[in-house]
Amino acid sequence: LPFGFAPYKLANLTHLNVLNSGWIALAIWALIRLWRGGGWRWSGLLALAIAFQGLTSIYFFYAELLGLAVTFVYLLLAERRPWRVLARQVLPRLSLGAGIGFLALVPFFIPYLQVTRDLGIQRSLDETLPWSADWGFYIHVTGNNLFWSGPLYRFTGASSERTLFPGLVAPLLAAIGVAFSRRRERWLFVALAATGVALTLGPYIDLGQWRVPLPYWLLYKTVPGFTALRVPTRFVILALLGLGGLAGFGVEAIARGLRRIRWRPNSRPARLATVILTVLLVVAPFVTEYRTHVGMTGPVADAVSAPVYRWLADHGSGPILELPLPPHNTIPAYLNLTTTVHWRPVIGGNSGFMPPAYDEFQNLVARFPDPAAIQLLQGLGVEQVVVHTADYPAGWEQRAAQAAGAARDQYHEVARFGSDIVFGLAPDPWLNRLVAAVPAGDAVVLPDVAANSVEQELLSVYLRRAGHQVYGSGAIGYQQFVLPDDGHLPRTAVLAESSDPYLYGYLPREAVLTTNGLTLYRRDPAAPAAVMLSDPTLQHALPGSTAFGLRLTTDRIAAVAEQPSAGGGTSRAALVAFVNPAPGTVTLQFGTTRRQENLPAGLVVYQTPAVPTPATIAISTATGQKLYPRWARLLNSSTQPGLVTARPVVLVDPAIQQTGGATVAISCLLLPGAAESPATDTTPPYTVSLDIYQRPFGTHPDGHYGIWSIVVPPGNTARQAALTFDIEKKAADGTLDGAWTSVASWSGPPFRNGFKASLVVSHGDQVLGSTPLFEFELQNWHARYISLHAVSPLFLPILR
Repeated sequence: LPFGFAPYKLANLTHLNVLNSGWIALAIWALIRLWRGGGWRWSGLLALAIAFQGLTSIYFFYAELLGLAVTFVYLLLAERRPWRVLARQVLPRLSLGAGIGFLALVPFFIPYLQVTRDLGIQRSLDETLPWSADWGFYIHVTGNNLFWSGPLYRFTGASSERTLFPGLVAPLLAAIGVAFSRRRERWLFVALAATGVALTLGPYIDLGQWRVPLPYWLLYKTVPGFTALRVPTRFVILALLGLGGLAGFGVEAIARGLRRIRWRPNSRPARLATVILTVLLVVAPFVTEYRTHVGMTGPVADAVSAPVYRWLADHGSGPILELPLPPHNTIPAYLNLTTTVHWRPVIGGNSGFMPPAYDEFQNLVARFPDPAAIQLLQGLGVEQVVVHTADYPAGWEQRAAQAAGAARDQYHEVARFGSDIVFGLAPDPWLNRLVAAVPAGDAVVLPDVAANSVEQELLSVYLRRAGHQVYGSGAIGYQQFVLPDDGHLPRTAVLAESSDPYLYGYLPREAVLTTNGLTLYRRDPAAPAAVMLSDPTLQHALPGSTAFGLRLTTDRIAAVAEQPSAGGGTSRAALVAFVNPAPGTVTLQFGTTRRQENLPAGLVVYQTPAVPTPATIAISTATGQKLYPRWARLLNSSTQPGLVTARPVVLVDPAIQQTGGATVAISCLLLPGAAESPATDTTPPYTVSLDIYQRPFGTHPDGHYGIWSIVVPPGNTARQAALTFDIEKKAADGTLDGAWTSVASWSGPPFRNGFKASLVVSHGDQVLGSTPLFEFELQNWHARYISLHAVSPLFLPILR
């Protein structure tokens, strides 16, 4: 009864996977029978229990494996068998049953592994913290419980995943079972219950200022696939199984005590009265305290039998999109259900994972038949779009015709069933075409994933499926892109069509293909190597300084701190990009050769003369003005040394320190558009913001802690913005060039668990870029475990 009908189970009726837990008990039963000499049929039951539990719930699949492990250890210790019997009889049957069960799951797990690889998804330990139990969860009960919702009304209303109260009868009976049962198996159920409770507590337990890892942390670090789990409280199923077993032994002990009463006469009616009395004493309280109002769902027959789905089953096999998509944070169960009619891939299905750019993607395709929406769907290979016009305000078709514009030839109506209209899309697999233009096996870098984030996130999936290693800078949702550890840039890159390639180490003439807002670049073979010198994703990014050096060999280029020198090998030149904050003289030294150049402000791209390798070159200023290295590439030869180009760029040089307690001080040098034309009255200002989200942002973003912003007027002179922020008070003071300035702020309610703070730079209403600053945890309104990130300069493009 606790295992099947505890308040936790009844609170989770919407989670069909949480209801299907019976296979755990069957698997443990089969293992025990096999250990005790059971035949091959118990191997079959074990195989079925493993396979079907894996098909119904990945959480309970791991719970089942842990339950089997606990049971196996118990049997080894408590029911020892001769090794000869184990080797000849028990282990072969056990291995066969487990092996068949695991093999049966392989075809079903492969798609999950592919999606994990494609999207780079895994649950971080941070994400498990909101769903890790504290002891208070064990007195939380669903508000629909007809017995306990009154006495425990202060502990109702929590998420169904936090209602772990097992009732009162089961623990009392379990205590009786432990104390008075004669069965040694009670220690198995004690171990199962203890394992379940320990796992529900999540990865850590905090003892004062000490954070102590728990078994969940060890499993997360060592067991393959465990990183896909998010909700430790679901392991309460093992605790309920252990509690149910012990309660059963308690019932047995009570019945044994009742049988000792001398019934006169000792007849069948007397024994029947014993059974009835046991039921009244035990089952009746169970039934009373577990009664829950669960409500009913509506009929699904109409959804499944809609003629549009039968038509889709007979007309095509490719992906389809149904509009409108379900709102964010809703469960599109009907969409999953109707796929069982046509069995075609759909966009917007239901999963515990949300693809990184899904929010933005959802907003974009919702504008169908807007040309941008159609182009994106064509790139994904969508064959048909089903529009349920009954779910839109009246007049959708007229508004859609106006929105289509230039895309009128890219879609057409192919079927209509009452208010359901099916549109066919003209094929244009531009994502595949872009991937096909990348040489086989080449690594690809996405240097600025913030621009065209939907298209770049989808492209990264297509590239990985084609076998390409994907690098990048920045984040899309929870997916972090990083550059190679040594900073050396791959030969191939993809940027937004509007991006300035000079900012990212590529040249306009190296563009290979432009399609749907993305441009593929391939570095000139005459440049055998290129390296990024400063980027937030690099561990050894160069800071702004008055001088920096580069080491050239025949096939590599790297940043060094050595004095200028030259060898006697093959001559090489370099193309160097750095930000010069203000016009002035810059000194460049190549061995014994020394040049002084009067360079403009902005991103300066300079070509050095050819020098014999190995060689070290140095670039410096004498005025004390910092230079900010960006990238450099090796050249086989140098035709005409000197300035190649100067590009407008926004540069942000942040710094952060903890000034005591829960207060952090953030400062940044902002060059709002070096080399940009003078600002006008209509030029929008720049905004520097401290943006704090509950981490990990993008998977299940439960809370926005707040945002605090300083406005910086436009112009091409350096400005110093500073923000002192008290985490616990959620208060900030700001200065601009040393003078007090107002801080615009918005904050949400504080949350338990971890938060991540980033510095975000915007120009008008357009976000230019961001970099992480610090992280912290909040518990009982107090901040702790504050950790500061190593920050490096941000190089952001001028938006045109």
